[in-house]
Amino acid sequence: MSAPATRRSFLGAAASAAIAGPLVCRRFAFGKPSAADKITVAVIGLGNQGFNDTQAFLNNDACRVVGVCDVNTASHGYRTPDQFRGREPGKKLVDDFYDETGSGCFAEADWRQVVGREDVDAILIVTPDHHHESQTIAALEAGHDVYTEKPLSWSIAEGRRMVEAAQRTGRVTQTGSMHRSDANAVKFVDFVRAGGVGAIKDVTTYIAFNNAEGPGPNWKPDPIPDGFDYAAWLGPAPKVPYHKDRCFYRFRFIQDYSGGQITNFGAHSNDLAAWCLGEPDPVAVTPISATWPEPDSLFSTAEISKYRLDFADGTPVTCQTDDYQFGVRVTGEDGWIQHGYRGPIFSSPALEKDYEAFKAPTGTSLAHASLTRPKPGDRLDNHVADFLRCVKTRETTVAPFAKGHYTAKLCHLGSLTLGLKDGYGERYGWNHDAERFTSAPSADLLKAANGRLDPRGA
Repeated sequence: MSAPATRRSFLGAAASAAIAGPLVCRRFAFGKPSAADKITVAVIGLGNQGFNDTQAFLNNDACRVVGVCDVNTASHGYRTPDQFRGREPGKKLVDDFYDETGSGCFAEADWRQVVGREDVDAILIVTPDHHHESQTIAALEAGHDVYTEKPLSWSIAEGRRMVEAAQRTGRVTQTGSMHRSDANAVKFVDFVRAGGVGAIKDVTTYIAFNNAEGPGPNWKPDPIPDGFDYAAWLGPAPKVPYHKDRCFYRFRFIQDYSGGQITNFGAHSNDLAAWCLGEPDPVAVTPISATWPEPDSLFSTAEISKYRLDFADGTPVTCQTDDYQFGVRVTGEDGWIQHGYRGPIFSSPALEKDYEAFKAPTGTSLAHASLTRPKPGDRLDNHVADFLRCVKTRETTVAPFAKGHYTAKLCHLGSLTLGLKDGYGERYGWNHDAERFTSAPSADLLKAANGRLDPRGA
């Protein structure tokens, strides 16, 4: 009997299959085509966010969406019961936009049939988190520039391997941390980094409550829908019975596929918090509290959570569930300012007045450094535009995989230590370079924490 396949062997086989044969040299590898040449893009993952991202690429004249891919032919029931998503609706979205009368864009069920295609310059990956590593690395190795949705990775070790692949191949990458391309968020970060609230004392980040309720511990399997390749959807994850609330939008509430709202909303709020601080190294994490679904429930991620990150500069960042959903509050010696979906909030009218009058020094952006500052308007459109611009110029995007991995780690650290369900209130030391826990409340917890850094095996 052969040995069972590990996650790493699955990834290796997938990548090998994807890049068999000579690697192609993409048209934009050296920025040689003219500005009029359109970047050809293929989309892998046509669910809730996949449709949003695809529309943003369609909106940009610098590219042409030439293909779509999804394991689901078509169905309702993504984020809302009436959402109709999947491969065929995705193809229709693209073809209707371009008013195609012929065959239109190509449509594949197997993502391995997309990577390596010579008619595709860049690939947009909007699949569940547990697929990001295999699909992203295969696309990079095949010579594509890649935009992968946030959170970048399902685990810290996976994120590191994705960054290494990006460095090895020299491809242009973008993580879907679109708030980095939000003009309002950039002004908020600039204001804080310019000393708008004085020396920073602490930061609080907010994540949303779960926006779906799954079946309890007595859940029963559902029949697999026609046209849905469930085995392919599971991919490297454990082989388990199908349930309608396991896949599509609600995958994020199951640990085998995602980290819950910590990695979902935390990938935005923790990202902006660290950006305000200049992205210092985290040196410790303290799990404070969490509530969980009943044992043996389908959903398994934390429902309400709170943890604290300590950084090398001495600043604590507390991430907590709140009805604010997404946001960052930075408290300094001169007051506090909060940014989020509800707009900026201030501790005093005087601070609000300072903020309204603020312009980044010399008209540039401390947050974006030498990159073009985002224009007011849709942050997703701006984020896609930044990626496409860099595909042509071969510059670094505002959220390359290295930054996406850094932010994902800030989320995974909380999810990992809270998930041990012991040692709450105790500090876990962290070596950022080695990506290992260095201390924990007990030797057993230290071993358990390090053992979960790459749960499906190296």
